[in-house]
Amino acid sequence: MGDASRDTEILSAVADAAASSHTGKVLARRLGERLRRYFPGTCVELVWSDETDSAFERTFSFDDEDVRESVRPRTRGGRPGTGDRIAVERVDRQLTVVVPMRVLDRATGYARIRIPGAASRHPSDATLELAGRILALAQSHCRLVERMAKLSASAHHDSAELRQELRRHVDTDPIVARSASMLAALDNVNLVAQHDSAVLLRGESGTGKELLARRIHRLSKRASRPFVAVNCGAIPEALVESELFGHEKGAFTGATTRHAGRFERAHGGTIFLDEIAELALPAQVKLLRVLQDGAFERVGGEGSVRVDVRVLAATHRPLETMLAAGTFRSDLFYRINVFPIVIPPLRERREDIPVLAHAVLQQTARRLGVAMPSFGPHALDRLSRCPWHGNVRELANTIERALISRKGATLDFDDLPANTVPVDGTPGTFDEAARHAILEALAATGGRIYGPSGAAARLGMPPTTLQGKMARLGINRPTR
Repeated sequence: MGDASRDTEILSAVADAAASSHTGKVLARRLGERLRRYFPGTCVELVWSDETDSAFERTFSFDDEDVRESVRPRTRGGRPGTGDRIAVERVDRQLTVVVPMRVLDRATGYARIRIPGAASRHPSDATLELAGRILALAQSHCRLVERMAKLSASAHHDSAELRQELRRHVDTDPIVARSASMLAALDNVNLVAQHDSAVLLRGESGTGKELLARRIHRLSKRASRPFVAVNCGAIPEALVESELFGHEKGAFTGATTRHAGRFERAHGGTIFLDEIAELALPAQVKLLRVLQDGAFERVGGEGSVRVDVRVLAATHRPLETMLAAGTFRSDLFYRINVFPIVIPPLRERREDIPVLAHAVLQQTARRLGVAMPSFGPHALDRLSRCPWHGNVRELANTIERALISRKGATLDFDDLPANTVPVDGTPGTFDEAARHAILEALAATGGRIYGPSGAAARLGMPPTTLQGKMARLGINRPTR
């Protein structure tokens, strides 16, 4: 082709393709389809740098009616065909034209157009230069639309998380307690919530450690910022670093985009590291740096990322034993154990069981959409005498199971599962359980009673109360 009118038509076709496209894939398809009206069999490849990582470039290819998108390392150097200038090449009866996309004399990418056959002439350099500027504007528009789509998706995701969080606050039964030990733990929660100190929540599985962590966040000055909960025991060891700290695109096979880790997503808010004792030693080392410096590196990254995050941790494991065995770092322990809160097991605060049972029944009936029945005359007594090895979680499961399978107007719990059978309700049995718990706490703390790492704090009671119980039960303080 050669005359000015044909060049004008081609330029108009390029403008039409640019004006009707909102993504790189659509732009490549429509540009190829319009150019095929003048050059049958034309293939188009659009290449521009990746906005999130300048070391990579994105490619949109239109070939054989198919459009493909790929990410590859950026082509460097000024050789022909990389988009630094207009280039025309004929090889094996194929014409290849490379047109830079320019905005304010700055190349933002290029279009490579392959025309098979014996095309004798191509558009003039002036026409190609104008086409490149039109495509550069279309590229900017596509990037803007893509950025808006990502922001919209992120906003929808954040909105969903906020709605879920709101449902937790509305639907979840407030923490109820009557026992002195649990009220003491809640007092500690209220006390530390206003500060940014690290908190270590200790207690058996099912005692409600995450509920207390959420209360700390809700009462803190970070309440309007994210609360990110991480179950460290549920993350495969090979993925812990990527999950906590994120990774860069291309860091490993399958890492096609940059991934923000949990710490980055919790910026400005609170991160809750549940079952922190399950972390392997290498992950503990990296976690320690975040706690010390507030900085980390994404997997495959070169620069540090700084975050402002409050750390709450929880475990049911005996960390002191793990310290002695070398499976938990002492420096990490002292970083997270600034303000320890011990949550007593349910069997040690049986006076909480009736109020908990009523609250759980109300919440579960509302969630299941059924009328709330009443407890039978002996139901609460039966529940109060159960050992509850699974603590509040087991109590909630038992009530839900009874609510689903009930046949009358009341819940009686006549057929409790074998692992939830009531213990003998004589005073001696309770004393034996208390004696066992106190001896365990004294053994774990080396006989220490006072202080944040003492047996009293571990049991969630004042030291004087513990000493009184020890005297009543005939427990002597072990010598170290």
